[in-house]
Amino acid sequence: MAADNEAPAASSANESRPSGDNNKASNNNGSENRRNPRHDHRKPGKGRSEKGRGEWGREKGDKRKKNDEFKEFKRRKLNKKGDSADGESSNNPFSKDEIAAEERRPKRKVAVMIGYAGTGYKGMQVNGNEKTIEADLFKAFVAASAISKANADDPKKSSLVRCARTDKGVHAAGNVISLKLIIEDEDIVDKINAELPEQIRIWGIQRTNNAFSCYQTCDSRWYEYLMPSYCLLPPHPESFLGQKLVELAKEHGVEDELAARMGGCQGFLVRCGREGD
Repeated sequence: MAADNEAPAASSANESRPSGDNNKASNNNGSENRRNPRHDHRKPGKGRSEKGRGEWGREKGDKRKKNDEFKEFKRRKLNKKGDSADGESSNNPFSKDEIAAEERRPKRKVAVMIGYAGTGYKGMQVNGNEKTIEADLFKAFVAASAISKANADDPKKSSLVRCARTDKGVHAAGNVISLKLIIEDEDIVDKINAELPEQIRIWGIQRTNNAFSCYQTCDSRWYEYLMPSYCLLPPHPESFLGQKLVELAKEHGVEDELAARMGGCQGFLVRCGREGD
């Protein structure tokens, strides 16, 4: 009876003792439970995986550069017919044969110093088919062979950026644009100026490193607003506005002050009125 009782005891002891495989499984489960809870509660997505916020932020890079690269990729994505992937045909003024026959020459990143009178222009920056300073500059670059025929359809291919924009009719004695140009010819400035209208001039071209951007490098801009001095003259005494001023001066009892202010201009205004008649 005693022997019969010992056998089941041994079997029960064996059953209670875990095997080696079970030990490994339990150890693995324990290691998973001991993982950093910071990783467990983190929501996956946006390519962050197991990186910390600081590390992921440092690897994001320049958003402007990534956006420009993506736009460049979309623009250069062409189908077999040479048209853009979204169905729009190329606006290049040159034929494929002319582009293929042109000699390939290296482009260099440069800073171009310019000045212009903005009368008759719809501002500085390229804006569709509107007449702008940059549009005429880009046409002159192409005509002077500073930009290849293959890149003649889009200023973005030459990485064109401006230091500062000006509005419609605004002049600039000095402004800077940066882009990639073919500057092998020593007289390239004269060639470009020969293709430009008289109210736009290039003062000089300076070679820069490939990472240069006149927009990002610029730390200040100086604007000066000029107007003719006759804009400060009071209205003619016989005009509607001049008579209205006299009425308001009488109403508020400041006739003497108005007469004192108009005293130096009265004769000039009367003389101008006679000459106009």
